[in-house]
Amino acid sequence: MLRLILTKSNIGALEVLSRASCTSLAHATRLLGSDARSAETPSKSPETPITDEKSLERSELAKSEAESTLAQTGESLSDDITVPWYLREDIKSSLLDEKEVKLPEVPPHAPEHVSEFLELLAKDYGMENLLLFDMTTLEESHEFKANNRNVDFIIISTGKSERHILKAATEFRTHIKHKFDVLPSTEGMVSSAKTPAMRRKLLRRARKGPSSTDNEYGRAANSWVLFHHDNVDVHILTAERRLDLNLESLWCPPEDAHLYEQKPAPYVESDHIFSGIRHFHTRAGRRSTATVNAATHSLQRALSQSIESDLQGVKATIDAEFSGTSLEQFRARYKAYKAVHLADSKAVSFEDVECTLLEKYASLSVEGDWASEKINDVTEYSKLLLDSPATRINSKEAADFALDKLSQFISLLYSFSSDTFSMSENPDFMPILWRMTYWENGDVISPKDVDQFIETGLVTKKPATPLITLASNNARNVLTLIEHHNKTAGEKSAISPSFLELVFFTYGNAGKWKEFWAEWDKMFFPQTPVPSAALQQWVRLVSYLLLISSPAQNLHFFDYYWKTGSAVGGTLMECLEANGRKFSSPNEKRALLVAVNAMADSLDPSKEVFIEVRKQLAAIESAD
Repeated sequence: MLRLILTKSNIGALEVLSRASCTSLAHATRLLGSDARSAETPSKSPETPITDEKSLERSELAKSEAESTLAQTGESLSDDITVPWYLREDIKSSLLDEKEVKLPEVPPHAPEHVSEFLELLAKDYGMENLLLFDMTTLEESHEFKANNRNVDFIIISTGKSERHILKAATEFRTHIKHKFDVLPSTEGMVSSAKTPAMRRKLLRRARKGPSSTDNEYGRAANSWVLFHHDNVDVHILTAERRLDLNLESLWCPPEDAHLYEQKPAPYVESDHIFSGIRHFHTRAGRRSTATVNAATHSLQRALSQSIESDLQGVKATIDAEFSGTSLEQFRARYKAYKAVHLADSKAVSFEDVECTLLEKYASLSVEGDWASEKINDVTEYSKLLLDSPATRINSKEAADFALDKLSQFISLLYSFSSDTFSMSENPDFMPILWRMTYWENGDVISPKDVDQFIETGLVTKKPATPLITLASNNARNVLTLIEHHNKTAGEKSAISPSFLELVFFTYGNAGKWKEFWAEWDKMFFPQTPVPSAALQQWVRLVSYLLLISSPAQNLHFFDYYWKTGSAVGGTLMECLEANGRKFSSPNEKRALLVAVNAMADSLDPSKEVFIEVRKQLAAIESAD
């Protein structure tokens, strides 16, 4: 614009060109450095002539060099450079060049907002190293696929800092709110106002734990932010947090697990006395974890495809890379060993699986809660005895052998320890221990069958023949052991009503009805439960009797437990009256009416004997 105005006057144009030439020359000389500056005219007075021939030569030389330099840059001495450098459009810093971020390929079946999210993260928010995981392509046996049905796609990206992530996360959440009219599920985003208090709280919590908790996890706010919207997860992490977590190894297909294996961090010399131990522990831990994860994926694939060679190779892979530096590694190896053993006992024997539970107690470098670990291992060993083909309980001799093995295992763990074994600290142990006293001959009637009948009202009758074979001596010894444990440990609540129900259901399935009714009386004597809880147990009792389909036991119920009898726990009608003829749910009322009517019909098809029972049932049905 300035040029256009100035061209209206020839005189003005000449003056502008003159000034421009001088300015361009001065600019060029600045570019040439000290030599060019030394070539400037030494006289400050415009009236003083230059009489030194060498000075004139230097001036002409500087001018020619300046013209040459400007010609190489595409400028001329006549160009207009009166505009300041910071306003010129032809000057651009290399620091302002946009860094091209490669976006991952989006599958055709992905929703549109997946591509939209990738574009926003890369081009608008400056995120880097974007990856997209299609969870719909994973096999059903994949660990993540089985536990996360509401996630179809996962986006992971890296931010430059926690502040950068906070700003981007705020903008991203606002975008989703305005675009889809819903706030996404957000985790890990902490505003600046909350950060100090949260950090102090987490630091206090970390100090209470062992030295292994002395890390940055949870302390650095906004180092890992997660969004969930419409079956899409978006993870934004710092580079350090992303490297430490290695989330990619959890979401990738098994065949790509090797792409995300953690490489050991470079060792940095330190004068700390424990630096070498810490370095070894960190390297070994990361390597083993990655190896165990890869082996687990290989194992799952081998089990699904029944490939014996893969099953044999899994054990070798785990053994080669296993370092044994943490309890988690020992647990992972035990699970893998057990899975291979159940699939092929030749590849991994029962003794091999047993050793994986015992070896950890010989390691002096592993730290953890050993008291809880022993209790859990006793339960795991009990499950192994039930599941293993080498110790499967199918006879009296097998039951004796399994109980002897369990006794030896417990004795081995606690012989040289001040800890004492407690049954009640692991509620799964007592039912498993009781399960080792019998073996099944067919489909038993379990508490789950009773639950299903009460819920649906559907009757699936089974024959009244013994459905299991009970090792009576073993069953008596187990119950005696549990009762003795309760007395010595003072844990009166160790035997729960659900366990008692399991016991008398077992006696019923075994056809031992004397013991069945004795265990039923134990549920109400010496302490009778409140009427509402007692009525629920009565409903479950008649439901079980209906499913077991035993006319003799139906008659015994009507004689001793319906309205009048000599039972220590009273009768069903007495309990119903004490509870005001009210049920906890309509399903329980329906289950009682269906079960008792069917039991009466099995004994009185002509409906001439149990007339009084049917009148009472009709009154129950008509009551509110």
